[in-house]
Amino acid sequence: MLIKLPTYPFTDLPNHLAESTIYKYRNDSSSVLSSAYQITIIWYQSTIAHVVLGSLFPDVVWSYRVLYILYVISLPLVVFLIAKKHSWNTCISLLSFLVLWNFAAIWGFSGYTFSIPLVLLYFYIHLNYLSKRSVSNGLYVCIILLILYWFHHLAFLFAGLCFICIEIYDSLTGRYAKSMLIKWLPLLPTCLFFIIWMINDPGFHAFSFFSFLKEYYQFYFIQSLGRRLFLLLTIDGRAIAQGLLGHIVALLFSAAIVIPVIVCGYRYKKHPFQITRLQFATLIFTGAAFLCFWVLPSNLPGQAFLYKRFSVFFLVGLIIVLSWVVPALWKNFPPILVVSAVLMYSILWFHYFIQFYPISLDFTKFYPRGSEFTHSTVASIIDSPDYRGKAVLIHYNNYQIIWNHGVAPTKLNRYRFGLVKEKKKLPLYIEWVKLVNTLAGVKEIIDSYSRMDYIISQGKRPYQILSKRPDYIEIRRLNDWRLYKKEKQYKW
Repeated sequence: MLIKLPTYPFTDLPNHLAESTIYKYRNDSSSVLSSAYQITIIWYQSTIAHVVLGSLFPDVVWSYRVLYILYVISLPLVVFLIAKKHSWNTCISLLSFLVLWNFAAIWGFSGYTFSIPLVLLYFYIHLNYLSKRSVSNGLYVCIILLILYWFHHLAFLFAGLCFICIEIYDSLTGRYAKSMLIKWLPLLPTCLFFIIWMINDPGFHAFSFFSFLKEYYQFYFIQSLGRRLFLLLTIDGRAIAQGLLGHIVALLFSAAIVIPVIVCGYRYKKHPFQITRLQFATLIFTGAAFLCFWVLPSNLPGQAFLYKRFSVFFLVGLIIVLSWVVPALWKNFPPILVVSAVLMYSILWFHYFIQFYPISLDFTKFYPRGSEFTHSTVASIIDSPDYRGKAVLIHYNNYQIIWNHGVAPTKLNRYRFGLVKEKKKLPLYIEWVKLVNTLAGVKEIIDSYSRMDYIISQGKRPYQILSKRPDYIEIRRLNDWRLYKKEKQYKW
């Protein structure tokens, strides 16, 4: 389905596609994008790899298609390799398929999503580094941490936390205690990059970080604990269905991971065994993920959904732990349970994507293309941006940038660590998630886009308003989609 779908139901993905498109044409003097937007990428910046990789293909959309396919293949593959390398239960590792479409993936946090297998690859390499303290293994750890940093800073910080905790544990247990600082050398280069980025990026100086945290933990943290407990096992995969049903389905798949952990924990009390250093490292990895989910803020100014991104590592950590606990404590564990859970998960998510196909196909067929639109401004007003209760279409404005390489209202210049800046005054992006729920709100959006050369609308309420405006003429229609052209166009 990742090959067949024209567009994906991932909320923020159009933002990243637009970033890569702007970066691709940044030095093309004949491009509208190079005259409208500025994008600067410097070697010490974090969260840039997906933008650069996406620009290398002739077609940016296909580049991300390839990256998502690699993500789907590599996440369970790395978990499998961890289990196989250390002679743990490889069948259990198949449970990692149950976290493929996690919170970050469905939200379209592309850089973070692509970094998930890289975090696991870092952990695989770090386990080798624990087994054999060679220069080559240390170099591999250093390289993977640097790559991880370029994909996403949060993923690097999580890997760095795991690195520090594991190395402290290893030193406290008596191994290489005198060479503790030497063991930490693989982490230092990437930390240096991060410090340079912090000093030079204005996003770090936009607000008082410690003042914000003080206020958050004083007034909001305690109230969030109940919700965190509920979301820990339901947030990854809840997009499969709308509302409570989505949480229930997600909880059932999480139960396929958690229940064996509980059973093995009960059996361990009766039949304890010696846990090796490498096995204890998997417990540290899982504990670090749980700690991040439990204590990090929900948001930072200009950066949303912090703690919710780490539940995927907690669940993957439990799967890796199960791969060595089950052989010791549950020798007759039925593989059919793993296969059944993975099969059911795959069927439900296949249905999720296949049901989105008609929506995606209609939008793709309808969307205007050509040089006329490249040199025009096009805005989209979508009356029903939700798919199964999730606003997956809210950033489809960006397909004007992606497909036509033209100007559109975009949120790219609103993000705290955003790479894209405006070179000149451009159409203002309207936060319309709440406004679109009322006729008056839709009218407010349309009024704000009154200087657009073209307006694409979907749904009844935009049609009710646009059909009565004398300055816009309907020139195309496909099912629920309509294209309106402004009679007298505004020069930006």
